[in-house]
Formats: sequence, C-alpha cells, structure tokens
Amino acid sequence: MKEEFTKEEIEQVTACLKDLPVHLGKILRETAEIMKEIFAENIELRNILATYQSSDYLSLDELATELLGNYYDAQFTNGDRIRLKRRPEILGTVGEHKVIWLMGGTANAYDVYFDHLQSENPLPVIASALESLPEACDQKQ
Repeated sequence: MKEEFTKEEIEQVTACLKDLPVHLGKILRETAEIMKEIFAENIELRNILATYQSSDYLSLDELATELLGNYYDAQFTNGDRIRLKRRPEILGTVGEHKVIWLMGGTANAYDVYFDHLQSENPLPVIASALESLPEACDQKQ
C-alpha cells in the first residue's frame, strides 16, 4: 500500500530541509566553541601540573594523552625507595599514590620525597619515570 503525502506535508518537509544546513552549521559552531574551551582547560591543567614538574623527570608533555591510561607500569607502596629512570643518581622515597586526570585518560603518579631536596613537601611524579631502587644501590639504608 503506497502512502501519499499532501502538498502541505511535502512543503513542510522541504522547508525543514532548507533550514537544515543553517541548524547544522550552528551546532557545529557551538561544538567547536565547546571543544576550544575543553582544550583550553586541558592546557591550563597541564600548566598547573607543570609547576610541580622539573627537568629531572618525565614531563606530561612527553606523554601522548591517548597513552596515559597505559602508564601503570610501576607499582610502588608507601616507603619504597626509588630513583628516576632518566636521572638514576636522584633518589627518593615514595609517599602517597595519586591519579592525575587528563582528557585522554589518567596517569598513575606518586608523591615522591626526593633526598636532594631535603624537604617535607613531596613532588608528584608519573610512575613511568620511576624505577625501584636495588637495595645495594640505596645509600640511605
């Protein structure tokens, strides 16, 4: 059975279709603005986190955000002795576990009390920048 449409219904649908590009353009512009805001917030978050970073260890900028979820390669517990992978002469003690959230995922991190800083204030370090310290190399023990 073939359905027939009235002339008014056809005109109504045609009018809606003519307006469709305008509505889609508006939606795309609004989406682009929201994406710009989210991107700016992510940049702001990176800048805030960067204030806690130093050139001594892996920075967030060196990690692709899509891969951050995979950075659970190092598991430490409070009190573990560690060193930096890129600067093995820098030793420290693991404190509290942290998860740093970014748009692309999360990064596993720890508060680390570095020996050379001699401070009660730990620095957050992404787990992939740390490695366990063999007892023979630990000058603190």
